[in-house]
Amino acid sequence: PQLLMKKLLILPVELIAAVAWWATSVRHSTIITPEENTPAQATYPADFEARLWRVQELSLEISSTCPAGIPWQNAEGHPPAGAPEARIGGLVRLCNAGPFPANFLRFGSRQVQFFHQNLRAATEIPLVGRHPRTGTPTAGVAEAWATVGNTVYFRINPRARYTNGSPVKARDYLLTALLQAELRCSEHQQCKELFSAIREHPGNILSVELRKSSPEPVLAAARHLLPSEPGFYHHFTPGNTAGHLPPGTGPYRISHVEKGRLVVLRRVPQWWGEQLPLCRHRFRPDLCGRADAAGSEEC
Repeated sequence: PQLLMKKLLILPVELIAAVAWWATSVRHSTIITPEENTPAQATYPADFEARLWRVQELSLEISSTCPAGIPWQNAEGHPPAGAPEARIGGLVRLCNAGPFPANFLRFGSRQVQFFHQNLRAATEIPLVGRHPRTGTPTAGVAEAWATVGNTVYFRINPRARYTNGSPVKARDYLLTALLQAELRCSEHQQCKELFSAIREHPGNILSVELRKSSPEPVLAAARHLLPSEPGFYHHFTPGNTAGHLPPGTGPYRISHVEKGRLVVLRRVPQWWGEQLPLCRHRFRPDLCGRADAAGSEEC
């Protein structure tokens, strides 16, 4: 009788532990895709311009004019970054040395995580990047770029899209700078030290004014500028983080997450930037690997 009574007392505890384990496993393996997080119409906050003016030590502006005679450069004649014989498909397994991220948002976490840097390289492309073969600037999200004094101009490629299909706008870079300032991100401090102003101009043109000259002004500016899709971040708050995956501009998107264990990146079909010299023949694996409980792989 005592043994039976002991079993009856332990059984509810075991059931509670089993339910808690099941609930945790389901929560960790479930994600919300970028499309599910994005309203039908991407809009900027109603007080967007007023909030821009409140940022101190870095001028964020929406300009109604654009200088004439900007000496634009582009990627015409640049060789492809990859080899033409590289075939599409397959699985690549990568090991990450950093801690597993608490979330995958660009804002809301004060901790700089190496994991985020690895993800950013696959899910975002820069305005202008360094060509891996020539070492010179070449087109990314910007189809053209120019330097006039200490001001760098970027003309956004009209074909540039986020993974949810929304077009990339110059104003999206102002949105990133605004959120970084309001949430006191470390990136805001870096931008304040490098830039005195970030401006949007007509024609989907973005400009940044450098505080001092740089031997590679275009690459130095592009390195610190990333867009934020306004539909996704329209209702963003720092506490609204769990399970949310923001749209990116790069060749891969997060398709599956197992909290603390695994992140799966899947190549974006018919990606808009496939023919850019910076990316052509370069991003070929599907990266569709997924580790199960036994450690096996499946595509």
